[in-house]
Amino acid sequence: MTHWSKEIDRASKKEKNWRSRGQKVIDRYLDKRKGADHIYAEDSKTKFNILWSNTETLRPALISSTPIPEVRPRYKKKDPIARIAAKIAERGVEFQVDQFNFVDYGRKLANDFLLPGRGVTRLRYIPTFEKKKQKVPLKMVEEMGETLFLDREDNRVDEYEFDENGPFVEQEQEELVYEEVRPERVPWKWFRCDPDADRWEDVQWVAFGAPWGLDEGINRFGRKFSTAFKAGKDAVSEKTEGESKDEAVVWEVWCKRTRKQLFIVEGQDKPLEENDDPLNLEDFFPMPEPIYAIEDNDSLIPTPEFALWQDQADELDRLSERISKVTEAIKARGAYAGSEQTTLSNILHQDDNKLVAVDDWAAFIDKGGLDGLISWVPIEQFAKVLQMLEQQRAVKIQEIYELTGVSDILRGATDPRETAKAQQLKSNFGNRRLLTKQQTIQNHFKQVYRLMVEIIVEQFDPQTLQMMVGVEGQNEVFMEAMKMLQSDARRAFNVDIETDSTIAADEQKEKEGLAEAMQAVSGYVGAIFPLVQAGAVPMPVAMGLLQDYLRKFRFGRKLDDLLDEFAQSQPPPDQQAEQEKQKADAEQQKAQMELQLLTQKMQLEMQSMQQKLAAELQAKQADLQIDAQKAQQDLVQDEEKHDQELRQDQEEHAVKVQNTKELGRVQADVKRQQAQAGPRVQE
Repeated sequence: MTHWSKEIDRASKKEKNWRSRGQKVIDRYLDKRKGADHIYAEDSKTKFNILWSNTETLRPALISSTPIPEVRPRYKKKDPIARIAAKIAERGVEFQVDQFNFVDYGRKLANDFLLPGRGVTRLRYIPTFEKKKQKVPLKMVEEMGETLFLDREDNRVDEYEFDENGPFVEQEQEELVYEEVRPERVPWKWFRCDPDADRWEDVQWVAFGAPWGLDEGINRFGRKFSTAFKAGKDAVSEKTEGESKDEAVVWEVWCKRTRKQLFIVEGQDKPLEENDDPLNLEDFFPMPEPIYAIEDNDSLIPTPEFALWQDQADELDRLSERISKVTEAIKARGAYAGSEQTTLSNILHQDDNKLVAVDDWAAFIDKGGLDGLISWVPIEQFAKVLQMLEQQRAVKIQEIYELTGVSDILRGATDPRETAKAQQLKSNFGNRRLLTKQQTIQNHFKQVYRLMVEIIVEQFDPQTLQMMVGVEGQNEVFMEAMKMLQSDARRAFNVDIETDSTIAADEQKEKEGLAEAMQAVSGYVGAIFPLVQAGAVPMPVAMGLLQDYLRKFRFGRKLDDLLDEFAQSQPPPDQQAEQEKQKADAEQQKAQMELQLLTQKMQLEMQSMQQKLAAELQAKQADLQIDAQKAQQDLVQDEEKHDQELRQDQEEHAVKVQNTKELGRVQADVKRQQAQAGPRVQE
């Protein structure tokens, strides 16, 4: 084995137990039962898949929308080039994110985070080339009285053409037509890292694995892949206990120490390919630090969160199985006299509203009727046991919710007797349990966007980036901004995402926040403007205070940029303002007008947002009201139908009882008359 094959094997052995546990968690989530290929397999036991339920509840709370990128200068200063550079980087990321399904990638990443306990993302730079014919000018050289034509490599060319620019040949060359960089979820089974590192900062190499077919490998690496494929295929067969696999495992290794990228096939001594620092990233690795469900300060091996409440889940499954068996035992079963088989069979198998004739009615009545002929198995004890088991299961479910932090509010289950304030308090405390997970996911996306900016700046052609950000021609400002991004000065830019942009918005809270903000802005402008007009408070200070206050409402980048641009557009305090009163008055009037215009724009913007949210909320409330009315109508109709059927059954039963009594009375009278007539006949 080569050095890298040994390293990957060491890393695999170190994480073997965790991968085995992670696979069991996945199988439980997907309800893959041992020996049950069909969903209705006879040997399947009754399960209560609360792992699936909790995961489906938590995942939307972690990622439900595409994160909105924010690129800002780290230090605020009046530098238009820096602001343009930040905007170029931000629009470049936005353009790339719009090209693929970010939410689907985020959901799969969240599943890896919630189930096996580790989510891994890598960035992939993908250039697209097209072969096009281009005119290549030739060099003319005089040698021994003869004119020779040479190409760019000084090779003699005998077949050529002339145009207005001189001799040339047409050559087929690859031309860059498009570039993209996209985040890619790495399957949790196919990631390895330095087994000697206990912290991410100490990791010296990472590896991404994947099974490759023969044709796929030849298209990528050429014919040399054939030899490596055989060795890799044999290695796969050995690890799968002789099972034949028509594929080999290829590992893409990134070594930070040597800053090299290598492609290794398991079982092969020589690398398929070796490249020097393909992306030129600051931290070299084309990936941020993985996200861990439960971190260990002394190890990079994660722990699945399910391991902390697996015992409770197992107990819940056992209770569900017992409930299923008790429910199965509650059946209408009884015994009857064999001599009455014909009579009971006729009665029990008769259609509705039909009477059965009994040959010896008096004897039938003397035996107690149907109650006397049938003895039913008692089910009251089974029902009591079932009730107790269901109570125990409810308690166990609540224990699991407490362990996992899945509150009633989060699940959409509330007590109608609770007040709105009580529900709000429960929601606040329930969300605190999720805060750490949400921050972990959001920080991961921040690092993903940071790497995207790095790759865009380092690898993208300026023309490609111009197309993405909507700049045409040789714009000098654009080129200056690109130089700033490509220099070390890009470290002066802060890459972030809008707070809570990955979480579904609460329309009611946003509406209340807009109303509060509008009221606060009106009061602030009314209080601060006289001070600004009097010269007691400088305009930049006033705008800075307003900007800091409004940021807590989380309106996003648009409003913040508006305030920022206005604040930076204001001139610095003039030390000679007292001596130049006319100039100061003119500037003050200008600032006053600008402030009024800004206030109007902000109010219009927030009013528009408020109207939109109000309309959406009203529409949702109307839909809910319609659904409630429909449900109420259906309920009333069902109750009326049920009452009608019940009255009809009662009437029919009364008729049957009355008929039975009349028939019994008639038969008794006949027998009595026959008994009385007998002696008279004898006389």
